Amino acid sequence: MSTDRKAQASSTAASTTLSMVDLRVQLAPDGPVLGREHDALGAEPFAEGVVRYLVARTCDGARPISIAEVERAGWDPSDAWSSAWALTRTLERPSEMNRVDTGRAELCHLYSSHAFGASFVPFLDDAVSFDVSEHGAVVSIPMRQSVLVHPIRGGEVIDAVQAMIPITRQIHQTGPDSVSAHLYWWRAGQLTWIPTYFGRDEIEFYPPPDFADLIDSIDDVI
Repeated sequence: MSTDRKAQASSTAASTTLSMVDLRVQLAPDGPVLGREHDALGAEPFAEGVVRYLVARTCDGARPISIAEVERAGWDPSDAWSSAWALTRTLERPSEMNRVDTGRAELCHLYSSHAFGASFVPFLDDAVSFDVSEHGAVVSIPMRQSVLVHPIRGGEVIDAVQAMIPITRQIHQTGPDSVSAHLYWWRAGQLTWIPTYFGRDEIEFYPPPDFADLIDSIDDVI
């Protein structure tokens, strides 16, 4: 076979390896250093300090997929996103759920042996054994393999937030595949940023207005 025909055959084979059933959603930290790379991929905002982009699931990991590649494959980008989210929800469930006792506040650690654990956070109610439909949950996604969750039931949410701040920061700093050191209020799959401060002598958080109203309205608030 001639060199040109081999190159054509190789190109054809490469173009047929990408299938929509391979698509997943990957989360990554946002920031000015990564901005150009994210722009090239067509990454979109996901939560404060976090972006989402498409990847193709491979036997040994994942390969980033740009929106330009999606369009070259003849797919509508919105259909590709819908498929990627659906497949992430169906096929990339967390591997383990472990409860973490911090004293008064209960935390749950969702661990995944793959790098799509953080991507599962919109579907939190699929993965946990407790109800998060009424008040939601406080969550963090320190790395791609981990999600920390506190189901909001009462005033213990304050203790939970104060416990989650240093735990999240430690996991985020040690990695690998760090995503975000932020905490978020999860409600029906949507994330609202909860600003925090972690200093040598104090830990503080600054609840957004709706979250502050919720804390004030819950029984047994400290």
